[in-house]
This record gives sequence, structure tokens and C-alpha cells, in this order.
Amino acid sequence: MKNLKYIYLALLTVAFGFTSCSDRYLDPDLDGSYLNQEQLPSVEEVIGAMMRGTYTWMYEYSGHDEFGKRSIDMYTDILCGDMAMKSATYGWFETDERMMTRAYRTAYIWYQYYKTIRLCNLAINSLDEQAGDAADRVPALPLTGEETDEELSNMYWYGQCLALRGYAYAELIRLYSDEETDYNSTPVIPLYTENITSDLSVFGAPRVTPADVYLRIEEDLTQAIAYLDATRELVDRSNKMQIDADVARNILAYAYLNKIGATTADYDRAFRYATEVIKGGRYTILPQSRVLTSGFGDITEASWMWGEPVTIENSTALGSFFGQVDIHTYSYAWAGDVKGIDANLYKDIPSWDLRKQWFESKNEKYMYAPSRKFYNVSSGNTLAAGKIDRDWLNDQVFMRVESAYLTAAEAALKKTTPDLDSAFICLDAILAQRVDTTAAAVTEYDNYKSQIQGKADELTEAIRLNWRVELWGEGYGLQTFRRFGKQVSLGDNHLRPNSDRTISPSDYRFSFEPPTSESRYNPYWSSTTPPRELKHKQ
Repeated sequence: MKNLKYIYLALLTVAFGFTSCSDRYLDPDLDGSYLNQEQLPSVEEVIGAMMRGTYTWMYEYSGHDEFGKRSIDMYTDILCGDMAMKSATYGWFETDERMMTRAYRTAYIWYQYYKTIRLCNLAINSLDEQAGDAADRVPALPLTGEETDEELSNMYWYGQCLALRGYAYAELIRLYSDEETDYNSTPVIPLYTENITSDLSVFGAPRVTPADVYLRIEEDLTQAIAYLDATRELVDRSNKMQIDADVARNILAYAYLNKIGATTADYDRAFRYATEVIKGGRYTILPQSRVLTSGFGDITEASWMWGEPVTIENSTALGSFFGQVDIHTYSYAWAGDVKGIDANLYKDIPSWDLRKQWFESKNEKYMYAPSRKFYNVSSGNTLAAGKIDRDWLNDQVFMRVESAYLTAAEAALKKTTPDLDSAFICLDAILAQRVDTTAAAVTEYDNYKSQIQGKADELTEAIRLNWRVELWGEGYGLQTFRRFGKQVSLGDNHLRPNSDRTISPSDYRFSFEPPTSESRYNPYWSSTTPPRELKHKQ
């Protein structure tokens, strides 16, 4: 084991040695987000230690508009117009508001997800080192009951490696493809597995088709689900930053929903995996009583499936989602660069819907800001300079169970056998917890239900609206816009010129091109022959 720890240290050095020029990487004690040499001897599980390090990359800070997953969520929600900016005094996210994300963000997004993939591959490679001459890196499924604690732990972390890698590829294929992409023939992105990562003579890989990428996504996530299901009751999930089987199911369901050229069979699969999450019952929809009081900053919420528990040790302070969006926090939004809901989208929220109160409607300076969705409940809805939150310790949401209900609802309408009843039931499960408590609101909602129930077109529009409202600010806006394929007219609370306030998903600016550095330095970029077999070792 001593040798393995030094192997791990070498791999971790490679993995994190080029992440940032920030001085915090020179601090030998760091802040708890990474392992230093003094902490390393206490690590018993090499792959577990590596994956904990990998997860920190999801919220790694490199700038006030570059803080991992939640900054990418903001890029895409602002780009599609669901999140609006009417001023940019400080300049953060202004390029996204002005629809220049494609040029200014592509390298960051590309690097963020490929770094995740590389770290997952390195962690999987570490299993080879642990296995030595053993035939298998991890025990085969099904379990025999004779597995050691170390073997079970390796299975648990192995499942997370596969799930996180599958997630990264699903994000890449969504962003770096468009309606012109042919599923079976257009080369899109390189595909890296641990086979390639372990061979230091191989630098780069050729682009492959969406079909190849989806094979990887499907294999990674289905295997991840199997391993995480098998170890669910046997290995403790220490916090929700770690992926569990239901998170992996929901990632896969959403990948099928967004698949290029998706068939009815793909929607069958999306519906299946999403409903498995729902029926599992481990996560429950945010209840009506918490809609206006949760603040969306506490990972213990029963609706949160995946997220980052923020502490003083890993907080990225002002360079964070709440540091950009919450007007009740010492933030750029509080200082005047408001990021709020698009004015026209706000108008589309029915009057009976509690979620309309998530957004500011009276204070002109902060109009449309998420004043009652994202805020620190400990400081409340104050705007006073001496009372606003200055700790930035709100947890970060990555996935809520409500997304599984919406995936199931949308997929139900597109399945091989469309199921309008299931689509309505899944949607109503959310809406029933979003109705205001007044008698008038309840009556209005009953009328609304009668207008959409059993009607495919009306249900489709209702589902589309609820992706945009329920998950506003959580990174689903751009893909909803592209998936439904509808032109959108934006409101007047945007910086972008009037000519860019009527937007179409076919606009080239809503898909991304790989950074030029990739085509310049990847020797296999134009090759059609992979440097080696891409399928990961069994």
C-alpha cells in the first residue's frame, strides 16, 4: 500500500499540476479541498482519494466568471436568454449576454469536461496498480457476498468514475454538436478512455461520431448504475457530492432525451430511467411549504440529488454562483449587475404559480432578480449593506429530482407509444406543489389542468415552460431551447441589441466549436484511425 500511495501522489501531481496559476496551489496546507503530502499516509483507498480530488474540479475557481459547473450553467442560461442581464458594470458574463459565449467560453468549457474525463481515467488506471497480477480490477457482478471491504469500496468508486465520465461526455456532445451534425458520420469530439491515458506515448485522439460518443455514454452509465446499485447498502455515501445510482440514472435519462436524432426507442429509455428515479422514492419534490423559504442553498433538501456542500474550506467566495446572482449576498448582483429572469418568461408564469414570487417584481433596481429563489436564509431577504451575507457558504445544486419528473413527462409524449396520462401525472406532481394557497389560485390551477390534460400540444408547451421556470438558473435553459426548436422573443431586460432579442435554435451561436488549440496540438485531430482500441478494459 505504501507504494500505491506514491503512485497516487504522482498521478495527482500530473492531474492537478496544470489546473491554475492561482497562488492557492502553492500553499502546502491548502484549505481541505486537496490532499497534501502530510495527509496522504492516512488515505486507505487510492481510487477513493483520487475521485474526491476529481470532484473538487467541478467547483474549482479560476476567475469570477469561471468557477466550474455552476459557471457553465450560467453561461448557457444567459446565452439562451432565460437568464437576463440589463447591466454589466463589472463585465462578468457580459460576453454571454451579448451572445458571444461560443467565442469566449469554448476553451474553458472544453477543458473543464476533458479534465474531468482525464481525472476519471487516471483513477480507473489506479485500479490496475492495485490489482497487480489479479485478473480483475474490481469484483464482477453480481456480488457473491464474499467481497472484502476494500473490494466493495473500489466497486463504489469505480461506479462513480464511470458515471462522472459518462456525464462529462454527455455534456460535451450536447454543447459541441448541432442540428447539422449527422449521428453516424460527422466527427465531433475526441474520445479518451483509460487505455489512452495510461499510455504516455499517446497525446491526443481523433474525433469520433456522436454514435461512438453515445456508445461510451451508455456503457459508462449503465455499468455505473449496476455497480452503484450493488454497493448502495454496503458503502456509505458520505455526502451528495458523490454520485449515486439514481444520479447516474438521471444523467443517462437526460442524455437519451437530448440525443442527436433521438428515436422513439431513445425516449422509451429516457422515460424508463427517469421513472426508476421517481419510483425509487429516495428524493422528493420540494414541497409547497418550502418553495419560497428554502433559498436553494442547502444540500440536505430532500429534492437535491447531487450538489456541492460548501464550507469555509472550499468556498470560492465572491467568484461563485451566489456571488454573481444573489442580491441578498455581497455580490455583483447586489452591486447592480443583476442577473434575472427574462421579462417575457416571467410574464408567462401563471398568476396561480408560487414560483412567480421567486423573482423580484417591485424594486426597480433589482427587477426580475431571483430574490426568493436563491438567497441565504440565515440573512433573509435583506438588502442592507451591513446585513447581507458575506460568507458565501450556500451549497451549490447540481441536480434536483424535479428534473427527473420533467424528463419523464417529456419522454412520455415522445415514446414509441405516447403516454399522455403519464406525461400529465409527472408534470402535475411538480405543479401541485407550486400552487399558491389561496382559493382563487387553486381554482385557476384546476382550470389550467383541464386545458392541458390529455392534449399533446398543450402538454408539450406546459412541459417546455416548466423546464425554463422550475429549473431556472440551474443550467437547463439552453438545451431546452435547442431541444424544443422554437423561436423565442426575449423581453426588454437584456443588454443584447434588439436584433438579437428574437432568437432561433438554428443560430450557429448556440452551438460550440472546439478550441483552436485542440486542432493545433492534437496530432490525431484529422485522423480517422484511433491510436488504440477505445473500449475500456473489462
